[in-house]
Amino acid sequence: MKKIKKQLELDVLNDWCTTFIDYVIECDQSAEKYMRQMADVVYACYTSNNLKALLLAKNELLHILDDLSQEQRNKLSELIKIDYVDHDKFVNDIILRGQITTNGEFKTSLKIAEKLFEIGDFSHLEALNRLIASFEKNSQTNY
Repeated sequence: MKKIKKQLELDVLNDWCTTFIDYVIECDQSAEKYMRQMADVVYACYTSNNLKALLLAKNELLHILDDLSQEQRNKLSELIKIDYVDHDKFVNDIILRGQITTNGEFKTSLKIAEKLFEIGDFSHLEALNRLIASFEKNSQTNY
């Protein structure tokens, strides 16, 4: 279970860093060279399963926030907020409730289900997939 949790943490951090880097490049072309170097660092940390180094890379990226406008920070926050979710708690809460109620929960559930499948953790996957399918079905009937 520890290995699965570590892999989920690595995946979330990698996604967070990659999204952050892509957005900064989109906002500021002059930062592209540095951001590409950071992307290489993030990739190396991720592929070597080095969680501590990936956390350090994330902290390094956070220093760039000061260079972004408030509007850019708000947009970036929206892009990466999904990565702050505690996966275990999120899945348990959704399953206990018995339904996915918002588009945000739906998107997060899809992402978590994909990660669980990739790493072979099927303990909650069946229940989560049922809830995802139910939400999709209900969403389609509302249009």
